[in-house]
Amino acid sequence: MESKKRKGPEISLKLEIIVDYNNKATPTELSRKYGLAPSTISTIVKNQEAIKKASESMRDIKKAKRLREPEYKELEKYLDMWFRDTKAHNSITLDGPLIQAQALKIVTMLQKPDFKASSGWLNKYNLEDSLPESYPSGKKPSFQDAFLKLLIKKVCGKKNLSNTMQNYLIKNSDVGY
Repeated sequence: MESKKRKGPEISLKLEIIVDYNNKATPTELSRKYGLAPSTISTIVKNQEAIKKASESMRDIKKAKRLREPEYKELEKYLDMWFRDTKAHNSITLDGPLIQAQALKIVTMLQKPDFKASSGWLNKYNLEDSLPESYPSGKKPSFQDAFLKLLIKKVCGKKNLSNTMQNYLIKNSDVGY
């Protein structure tokens, strides 16, 4: 007797199931309609908020089956700030090798020696989709401010900063300290 092969539904199918469920379809009806186990339908419905949130930031939800956080989330946050800052000044043409070089500088500060700015990583790093457009404070921090903040934390720690230095950072930084 052959065992049934497991099939993980794509994110786009999960979104369809969520829409149908919210339109008052029962899990049993959805199970028959989509050919999935009722427990799979229940899991999708239970995780609907996470699925919706993740699908907003994904570029190709038709192919994706699993929700994954970026492996180097902190790196990408600082790289996004650098990209936005550089783009705002229109001083440099941004290309793959330049982005890879900047990523390597940032990971040195973050002390992540296992990172390699490969072309595969660059292809996965999607600049348009990963750039956050709004911040809770309404201010977009500049790369220099965020990088200075990170550098000072890594080198001497917040506890060792003098009051003068903390005041300088608060006064002259977009992000505060």
